[in-house]
Amino acid sequence: MNLNLKRLSVLAAAGAALLVAAASPAQAEEPLYPAALTHTRLVLDPAERGYTGTMQFTVTHRGTTANPNLSVVIVEPTAHSWDSISIDTPCMFNYGEDQRRTIGCGLESFEAGQTRTYTLTFHAYTPVQTVPMVATGGRLSIVDGIAGTVSKVRDFDATFRGANGKLKDPVPYVQDTQTDMTLTAGGSVTLVRQADGSFLGRLPMTLAWHGDAPNNEVWVGVDVPAGWYTPDTEPSANAPCWTGCSAPGGNWFDGEVRSFDMLIHAPEDTVIGSTGTISSTVQNGWGFTPITDVTPADNTVTFSYTVAG
Repeated sequence: MNLNLKRLSVLAAAGAALLVAAASPAQAEEPLYPAALTHTRLVLDPAERGYTGTMQFTVTHRGTTANPNLSVVIVEPTAHSWDSISIDTPCMFNYGEDQRRTIGCGLESFEAGQTRTYTLTFHAYTPVQTVPMVATGGRLSIVDGIAGTVSKVRDFDATFRGANGKLKDPVPYVQDTQTDMTLTAGGSVTLVRQADGSFLGRLPMTLAWHGDAPNNEVWVGVDVPAGWYTPDTEPSANAPCWTGCSAPGGNWFDGEVRSFDMLIHAPEDTVIGSTGTISSTVQNGWGFTPITDVTPADNTVTFSYTVAG
């Protein structure tokens, strides 16, 4: 006589999920945590433009059937420190109130009992210190797209090796939560008629960055007249522009100074000989929330323009 398998899910007062299977004695019972998770220590070593390091984690799928829905979820120990995972997989980001990201990356399909090891790479954009430092609060877990978290949640720290080579007795690492930028620009820009009849000018700009606040888009906005726009920077920002552009060059590091030209476009019906002033403001974006600056007054410049024939 065939028996029907019935799975009962009971939520205990402590919040642990207990799976009870009514089955024949020959059938295996699902484990409390279908994914076993372990990881190595994260040590960040002095490198070019800060610290870099890797951490391996190993996943064993302990379920009785294959699972194609597993992902790893990482809470980075410091904001803007997670860099990559060792497989080609899509990753999603959420930004916390403390500026640290929670990253979710899909994993390959696991067969029952299969074990795989992956590598996470971290890069902390902060100046190297003589003494070792430590950042706490990193977390790692395995999530099923249907069932939710299916492993124990593992806490981990990031230990910054000191320039003296030591790891012992680290001091707490404290990251900047505000940016400290200074924007300067050439005194004026002249727009010259192009072959298609429109006008184009370029304004030299210089941006100085101080501190180690997180950053993923430093936006240089330009308050141009109606119908005008900024098509790009030189060197190119390699990103969409319209009322400004991202500052070219990628992630910023303490003490870094970059110079570039902001291109400004005016339509062909612009009056030759017209003059005026334009303001430009730089802002650090992290996720979808701007990060405030220590001295906002030096984030804005005003310059004059002239439209030439």
